[in-house]
Amino acid sequence: MAKPDPEDGRWNFAPDDLGGLIFRFSRYFRPKIGPYRPASWDHDHCECCWKKIMEEGGDAESGWVTQLHDEDRWICDECFTDFREALDWRIEATKGH
Repeated sequence: MAKPDPEDGRWNFAPDDLGGLIFRFSRYFRPKIGPYRPASWDHDHCECCWKKIMEEGGDAESGWVTQLHDEDRWICDECFTDFREALDWRIEATKGH
């Protein structure tokens, strides 16, 4: 898989385990409560640029989401567009398509 411009600081945030995943575009939703996510959890961050994604008041109210290791992982729309090809990200097929 080809790396984006090494001068792009967002590439430093992209974990190695995100390659080849399937995403769907969604409004942000609060995560399931668990040992690392208390009931007060109200946002996530883009895995690449660290923009705050939340229902209201963050940098974005929607983004691309996937499940990885039983957690929802979020990518902002800009990073998804910029890194989709390099990380071989796919879009989940929707019903009727």
